[in-house]
Order: sequence, then C-alpha cells, then structure tokens
Amino acid sequence: MASKRILKRNINYLASEIISECLIYKSFNPDVKAEKVEEIMAQVLDRRAEMLREANKTKVADVKKHFADIQKGFESCISLLDALDPEK
Repeated sequence: MASKRILKRNINYLASEIISECLIYKSFNPDVKAEKVEEIMAQVLDRRAEMLREANKTKVADVKKHFADIQKGFESCISLLDALDPEK
C-alpha cells in the first residue's frame, strides 16, 4: 500500500460497493426482509468507520503489515453478503 490516502480511498470504495450490492439485492428480491438488509448495511458502515480509525493510527511499527491487516479485515464485511442468500 502506497499511502494512507489510497488505503482510505479503497476502504470507502469497497464500503460503497457493498452497500450498493445490498440495495440492488433488496430491489430485485422484494421477499427479503428489509430489516436484515439494513442491519448488514449498518454493520458494513460500522466496520468502515473502525477501519478508517485503524488507518489513521500514526504510531505503527510495521506499516505494510498494518495496512495489509486492515485490508484483510474488510473480508469480514464481504462475507456479510452471504447472509442475504436465502438458499444458505
């Protein structure tokens, strides 16, 4: 990762993509509970805020590892989309 700015941009981009997927899923699947989708979106936004706080930390020993850990942490948000699938 080249800089905090790029990391933050990626975090915001991924969060907006996941939120978009939730909204699209909700639009095309009217039988899904709106509360479930809204709960997932809220979790994504909470995780996004947490990751941005982590990215803002200035006293980090290994910056590359710290940034890589933040990026890997977003995989948990992506796995939230699996909860929307009614077949699972």
